[in-house]
Amino acid sequence: MDWRYCEHGPPSDLAPFVSCFWELRAAHASPSRRLERVVPDGCAELVFHLGTPFRVVSDAGLHRQAAALLAGVTTSAVLLEPSTDADVFGIRLRPGGMAALAVGAADGWTDVIAPLEQVSAAWPGPWSTDRLQQRLAETRPGAARRSLAGQFLREALRPRPSPVGRAVALLESGRVTVDDVARDCGMSPRQLQRRFRAEVGIGPKHLARLFRLQRAVRLLEESRMSIAHVSACAGFADQAHFGREFRALCRISPSAYRAEHAPLTAAFAGSLVEEPGKPLVP
Repeated sequence: MDWRYCEHGPPSDLAPFVSCFWELRAAHASPSRRLERVVPDGCAELVFHLGTPFRVVSDAGLHRQAAALLAGVTTSAVLLEPSTDADVFGIRLRPGGMAALAVGAADGWTDVIAPLEQVSAAWPGPWSTDRLQQRLAETRPGAARRSLAGQFLREALRPRPSPVGRAVALLESGRVTVDDVARDCGMSPRQLQRRFRAEVGIGPKHLARLFRLQRAVRLLEESRMSIAHVSACAGFADQAHFGREFRALCRISPSAYRAEHAPLTAAFAGSLVEEPGKPLVP
């Protein structure tokens, strides 16, 4: 199955909370039942299936997702079975952005993918899950859907002052230790750990691991570098360290991941991202 994927950065007023808006649609659909691997990135997401929802692998087996869902931060790869009529709109929150949704402590949602209706009662005015889902389905893909999502977020988000945003930016740079970040933010490492679990869903060291993993995934997808070169460029101590981390977080070796050539995984990793303004489907 081929995919058309596009992501757009948020308006400036939503940038502290939102990483991007994204859309994913199937093109040249086939009846393939291949499982696709989505690697963790430290972000929670609101996901709206406007076609048939995907199926997801869990401890209980393979089951159909809700049409609208909240996916908390994941600590390892998620396996999905896409639908042949996929039409998906997503709001990817920045690490820590989930705290502004007023859905409780973020670590209560870690590795949880749940129907959005479980939390939408806290949102204002007309923004029930069913109504939001319906309005997105009735709205033209692209800028119109992003505008609707922005309207919803401006009413639903409840931002609070927090040093976590700055701490996340420092960790994302890949050039500082957690102790350095804690000092910069005027906290002890233990205080920083507590704030991260409450607002991000995982500790700062785990988030730093995911940032490093994402750098490696992009290199595996977008370059022909050797595994050893990818390891060094992404910031791992050595190739053995890279292999252990990749298997722990992605449930597969780096070489097997590269050979897997999963189109959906590649889309989310960025190698199939469309240029802004180009249509998702030719």
